[in-house]
Amino acid sequence: MGTHVISRFAVQQASSQWYLNNTYHFCHPLQKKIWICLDNPDSGPSAKVIAYLDLAIILIAVVAQCVESLPQIRGECSDHSWSIYYRGPTACVTLLVVEAVSNVWFTVSFIARMTCCPDKKVFAKSVLNWFDLLAIL
Repeated sequence: MGTHVISRFAVQQASSQWYLNNTYHFCHPLQKKIWICLDNPDSGPSAKVIAYLDLAIILIAVVAQCVESLPQIRGECSDHSWSIYYRGPTACVTLLVVEAVSNVWFTVSFIARMTCCPDKKVFAKSVLNWFDLLAIL
């Protein structure tokens, strides 16, 4: 079973690099550059920066979720009224900002990948893209 999963992942990984196949048509040259940058972190320095930024934001979001679950913080954030936003920079407000920024980043990244991909059907069939969409929601 393990080799089946690995071979299936390898096939999916190879099929995700559509830009290697010249049969796909990009509507605009910038669309191809954005797709390559978002799909392949080894394609250039800007792609590496975006990949590392993605990882950093994932780690920060996970740490923020863990901190938010602490009893001390949970008690402070239990007041869901607008007054928590006007009390100044508290841990609750900071965690809300971190969550909002990470959600915006992942939403923009997903929309950019979805609009710039050369084959929308293959993009829609990818299980990893469905996980990304569910994580955003």
